[in-house]
Amino acid sequence: MKLLMAVLLPFCVGIGIAQIFIGLSMYRSFRLRFLLDYLYLLICLNIFGFIIFIGTAFAEYVLIDLARSPQSFRALSQVLSLIAAPFLIMAWYFFILMTRNLVEKKLPWIFLAVFICLMGITILTQGFLIIEYQSGSPGSLSPLLLIWRRILRYIGTPFIAFAIGQLFFYARNLQPDKKKEMARRLGWIYVILYIPFYTLPFLLRKSQMWGIVYPFLHFTIHLWPILYIRNFLRHFFVEESIRPENEKSLLAIFTKNNISPREQEIVRLILKGKSYKDIERELFISVRTVRNHMSNIYRKLKVKNRFQMINLFRNMSLAEETNKLSR
Repeated sequence: MKLLMAVLLPFCVGIGIAQIFIGLSMYRSFRLRFLLDYLYLLICLNIFGFIIFIGTAFAEYVLIDLARSPQSFRALSQVLSLIAAPFLIMAWYFFILMTRNLVEKKLPWIFLAVFICLMGITILTQGFLIIEYQSGSPGSLSPLLLIWRRILRYIGTPFIAFAIGQLFFYARNLQPDKKKEMARRLGWIYVILYIPFYTLPFLLRKSQMWGIVYPFLHFTIHLWPILYIRNFLRHFFVEESIRPENEKSLLAIFTKNNISPREQEIVRLILKGKSYKDIERELFISVRTVRNHMSNIYRKLKVKNRFQMINLFRNMSLAEETNKLSR
């Protein structure tokens, strides 16, 4: 079992790190706010998993090797929990924030206040338990620690359910239809993944297999959603690029909004699905210059991000086709 864990944990951590790099690459390419929230979510979850699983396994190995008592291992586990718990709470917050931004809804300030209070209570509770243990009354520690861990584990369930529910509830208001379909499919992917995440503990809790399954689920649960989002954005941004037959309408928008020739070049490349790095290589300008141009383009077109800009040109393209059919 220990040999299997020694192989599985580095593999799971590798998957977690790969997800972070995928998230970072997606945000650099598309510059969408919900992708930044997703990146923060992945970072927090992986830090939590690294501290809990890798830290605990390493501590157990070191303490056994030094012939320390089980109480020393318990005390160190509490310290690891104290360090890791805030990252789990932040992950819940960024999950809700990510889904809110994906469905184009602002997060009420009350949610931030709730998570700040929850994080404060969590840290204070763990600190109290550690102090109580150090004072020499471990008998009263175990029940409190057990209750705290259960609360921390299952209090995340309503937050996660709320985040996933938003994808279904607000998807009907999204435009275009492809984004609406994407939000719903992403919601179903999360439903399918979180069902075993919350049901397997009841089935395997008394089995040694749970010690193997839980780290695997923790580090891989966001792998399929992020791959789906990446695949969707790549196809969506390319498919919705402006078509050559609508060149007159494109030029009309450029003229109407005072888009400079250089900005026009950048817009055309963005509409072809190019990243800032691609534009840097193609136009021989720095990424910082590209970002400055994009800020001016967003301001002139009165949009907030690349997604809205492409939707603007997409709607223009559809209107042009409608006009041609009606003639």
